[in-house]
Amino acid sequence: MNKRAAPSTESLEAGCRPRKQIKYKKRRGNFSPKFYDDLSKVWLTPRALRELDRRNAARPPLASRPPVSASSSPSTTVAQFARHGGPSLCHLRGCIDSKGTTQIPTSKSWSYTPDSKMSKRTSAYDTKFEQGLAEYNIFTDYYHLRRCRRGYSTPEPENLDDIVQALSKSRDSQSPTRDLSAEFQKLKRANSRVITHACTRSALLPVIKSNSKEHDGEYGLRFKRLDSITKRTTVDPAPDLYDGSYPSSLHKSVQQDLGDVITPTHHYNAPVLPNFFLEIRAPEKCFEVVKRQACLDGAVGARAMHALQNYGAEKPVYDGNAYSFSFVYHAGTATLHMYAHFPTAPQNEGGAPEYQMKQVDAFFMTKNREDFVAAVTTFRNARDMAESYRERFIEAANVRAEGKSQPLAEGREELQ
Repeated sequence: MNKRAAPSTESLEAGCRPRKQIKYKKRRGNFSPKFYDDLSKVWLTPRALRELDRRNAARPPLASRPPVSASSSPSTTVAQFARHGGPSLCHLRGCIDSKGTTQIPTSKSWSYTPDSKMSKRTSAYDTKFEQGLAEYNIFTDYYHLRRCRRGYSTPEPENLDDIVQALSKSRDSQSPTRDLSAEFQKLKRANSRVITHACTRSALLPVIKSNSKEHDGEYGLRFKRLDSITKRTTVDPAPDLYDGSYPSSLHKSVQQDLGDVITPTHHYNAPVLPNFFLEIRAPEKCFEVVKRQACLDGAVGARAMHALQNYGAEKPVYDGNAYSFSFVYHAGTATLHMYAHFPTAPQNEGGAPEYQMKQVDAFFMTKNREDFVAAVTTFRNARDMAESYRERFIEAANVRAEGKSQPLAEGREELQ
């Protein structure tokens, strides 16, 4: 019985060696031409260069010319060159004929329908996101710090002292009979184990907001119902948590008149008038990304509160107070930042209002028990404060909707 010859070592290695898989890099979609047209300064990013290539390719081709014979070449006499306007350049490649040429239209006059697969809106992960917000008068606090170097002052809400005082109120959960050490240790363990965004939100959010009273909030809903505050050049906000009020608490006339700015989603029972937001991010995500998201969240909330505050008024009033608040928790640094958002009057007559962002406080939540207690106290008091502002403005707007006269709510009243 013949034995089959054993395969050689080289053949085994060749057969076991896996074939190298060719990885095809998926080309990332580009933004719409309008996005680049609206930018005051365009950075030379790969997407911007691709848009430039697309626009150059859309230009009309240069008219081709027949080759110039030697007999038609210009005279070698300088005087003859001068009398006939100089030498002819028609034999040079790419020379544009001055006769019959039409001016190439600018990018803003082009008629272009972007491909849905290749056109996208900016998100907080794009480096141009903050610049895009500034184009629509939405400013981060860092933006103002850079402007301060050129003589600008950093805007602050007029009711900042009232906000700080309301945040410092002690709560029943911090009484001597209740020890928060267990919650502090739970946060430290959870923060050290989280990896993904979903895990971070599910593990840490209950600890941060626990033992607070019930609020009308929702988790992870994208704000598709609102009129885009950036003309749809950025993605819609989708905070990890937002607080609002039930639609039934608003007069029907108010809901119909202000629906585009106070109703964030198409869910009929989702809270409206959002003015409290929380953004949570995993350790590997950049803090600046989540902060940009909070900036957009807070601006949407500030616009909603300002619209309700001025409901029925002939001319909008800008009192400089902040009624919209956002929190940012970054698991990589275990820090909780609080921001206040408020609108200011337009710089020019007929212009758009500006939406400011001011950091109120920041906490290192895993440092010690004292910092943890201060952080959760601020967070839970801020939720109560935001709810108090909503209830006050809703009550005043409902009265005006019913035809009764009532002055605009004053923002500097003490919270009860």
